[in-house]
Amino acid sequence: MLLGGGLGYSYSPAFDDALEKGVFKMSRVGSTEQNFRRLAQGEYQ
Repeated sequence: MLLGGGLGYSYSPAFDDALEKGVFKMSRVGSTEQNFRRLAQGEYQ
């Protein structure tokens, strides 16, 4: 699963730990608008 997130932002220690363990992948971008554009284009699935 690929999630979108913000640059330099921690969502919680448990979230960061799961990300490190490879439970899911995250693509980080500089703005919420960029994430919404990518979501609309179907990049996060």
